[in-house]
Amino acid sequence: MSVFETKLEGVEIDTLNNILKKYDANDIDLDENPDSHLRADRILYLLDKIKKEIRDDENQKLEAITFWDDRIEKKIKNSAYLEEMLEYYMSQNEKKTIKLPNGTLRVRKSKKFNYPDADVLLEFSHFRKLETNITEKPNLKVIKEYITNTGDHPDGLVVEENSSFSYSLTTGER
Repeated sequence: MSVFETKLEGVEIDTLNNILKKYDANDIDLDENPDSHLRADRILYLLDKIKKEIRDDENQKLEAITFWDDRIEKKIKNSAYLEEMLEYYMSQNEKKTIKLPNGTLRVRKSKKFNYPDADVLLEFSHFRKLETNITEKPNLKVIKEYITNTGDHPDGLVVEENSSFSYSLTTGER
């Protein structure tokens, strides 16, 4: 095996003959003395040409990545805009679910109870004779049911009303 038929980090590299053919560098004489300055200079020229191609390829790769990233980002923004349009449509409609040929629109409303501290809830529960747990902590399920049925609530209770929107496409994509 000659010096020119080696491996670089486990990857086969071309022989000098193949490199010369690829870069149409037939002016490098393989029969010329390997120690010749002229031959070395021609190989340096060829090496410079290959390094420039590497830089150009890397730049093209970065440009392609940037192009595709921008394209994907634009599509994500367009998709989000269309989802907002559908959510607005559902907010103007009184139905909870609408089935359409290309998918289904749904609105689900829920309430999130942000309770005050346990002492306030215990006092609230005891005063109204609501069940508490043995560990003397308020039974949030019972309190929530009581508040929902009567409208009576402990001081410091904050109720956040949430509305969630979802859709499904007939293709199964989301």
